[in-house]
Amino acid sequence: MYNLNPVVTKEYILGRVDQVQILEYYLGIRVQEKKVKSPLRRDNNPSCSFKANGNGVIYFKDWAQGFTGDWIKIIQYKYGLTYQQALERCAEDFGLIKGNTSVDVVIRDSIPIKIKPKESNIEIKIRGWDVNDREYWSQFGINRSTLELYNVYPCEIVFYNKKIIYTRTKRDLAYAYRFGPGKYKIYMPERNAFKWLSNFNSWQGLEQLSSGNVLIITKSMKDVMCLKQFGVAACSPASEVVEPEPEVIEDLSTRYEHILSLMDFDYTGIRMSNILFKKYSIQPMFLTDGRFGSKDYGAKDISDYYQINGYSKTLSLINEVKKSKPWIK
Repeated sequence: MYNLNPVVTKEYILGRVDQVQILEYYLGIRVQEKKVKSPLRRDNNPSCSFKANGNGVIYFKDWAQGFTGDWIKIIQYKYGLTYQQALERCAEDFGLIKGNTSVDVVIRDSIPIKIKPKESNIEIKIRGWDVNDREYWSQFGINRSTLELYNVYPCEIVFYNKKIIYTRTKRDLAYAYRFGPGKYKIYMPERNAFKWLSNFNSWQGLEQLSSGNVLIITKSMKDVMCLKQFGVAACSPASEVVEPEPEVIEDLSTRYEHILSLMDFDYTGIRMSNILFKKYSIQPMFLTDGRFGSKDYGAKDISDYYQINGYSKTLSLINEVKKSKPWIK
């Protein structure tokens, strides 16, 4: 197996945790429209607010002190860290590298704030499918019938704790992955940051499975749906940083003769693959990138591979895997 050290970037973090959750964690208050008291200093009168710029990046502004900062700058300010140290602190606190989130946060003037889990309420207004949706999903070989099978809906408006956080435009698409009443993952693919919003933390694609010869455990719903287009059964855990529940793996093992994993060839994906292999003997597969003398596939996951190479080459790749593993029917 491979071992990699993670390169913690803003994109790496925001691909796994949304900025609202980060802000609320480190500030200890809800992101909201009305003015609030500063949690970073003693503040008797509400003099702070949250504002979003045109790219959807949310800033905390202290009007009395003249301070404005996004989630990275807030972490820097609170703990006296450099930019990179702030990223690494966030990744560690949210369990993206090691450990789990801490419970107590101590702010700059040593007043402790007890962070309590807050229920995230997500509501959506669904719109009809249109040509922009078809153009986006067809890049990955995913058609409307597959999207509907996996309960994916195009959004007109998204509400987070009763606040509108998304309104549809042609250049800013959003999709809701529905996992049950009031349980959603919101995916905004066109954004550079704040791509995800979720109040669901469990497996994806389980209810669409039956039983059979081979199952692939991959890292995202998009990859699950891409594989489905080729008749390959797949599912994904809540994230690559959450260890799978033994009872889920046990159930899948009774329904499928063989289970393989297909995670990203990075620190997080390799870590998850190692867990699945060591604990459950699930053989890993990777779209490698040339490191350690491996083949360079030029894509980090199967949906990206399809986007770059199209249907025929993706089908050839899947057939190559089948030939290399004769027990695949």
